[in-house]
Amino acid sequence: MVQKNILLFGLLIITIAFAALAGQAEDTTETPPARLGPAVGVSSTPFAVGYRMSMGGYQSLDIMLHIPAYVSTEDDGYDLSGLEFGALAGYNFPIRVEKDIYLVLRPQLDITYLSQKSGNYDNSSSTLGFYPGAFAGIEVFLEEVGVPNANIAVGFTTGAEILVTTYEIDAGGGEMVEYDRNTFIFPKATSPFGATVSVWWYF
Repeated sequence: MVQKNILLFGLLIITIAFAALAGQAEDTTETPPARLGPAVGVSSTPFAVGYRMSMGGYQSLDIMLHIPAYVSTEDDGYDLSGLEFGALAGYNFPIRVEKDIYLVLRPQLDITYLSQKSGNYDNSSSTLGFYPGAFAGIEVFLEEVGVPNANIAVGFTTGAEILVTTYEIDAGGGEMVEYDRNTFIFPKATSPFGATVSVWWYF
């Protein structure tokens, strides 16, 4: 898994480097469509709905809310389940703009909260997750295919995972024991990171 994550992180770095080099070339294409207004969108990774505040020059502030997800896990021999909520904020900016497409980079911070309980015991856990990372890819103006005021973004997201988990475990006799567990993974290329597709509608 570590080798896979390193490989995927390397691919992201190569993508960014290629985009930066391409940005040095002379741009002789026609003027692309303007994107001056706000937009609403949906993303696959994480599965979320969002709002985009355009800042001119195809730059934007993207704010997304995760679609709440039911998560079931087994930890320390106990089955735990519950809902996970999350939010993401990122600064989206182009590296190179063409007539129908532009290379884009979005540094971002994703924060999640997961509260779980055991069905058979009084055991519970709560996890606060921090996911600093970046999306790199292409964003396409859909006017070329007859869809006005819409963009589709395709690329890859990776970064770090920082989890702060608090457990409450029934030690027997009605006594509850509380303890914490912290984890850090970098680079990480699995959920909520990975291959990412999002669609934005401008108004």
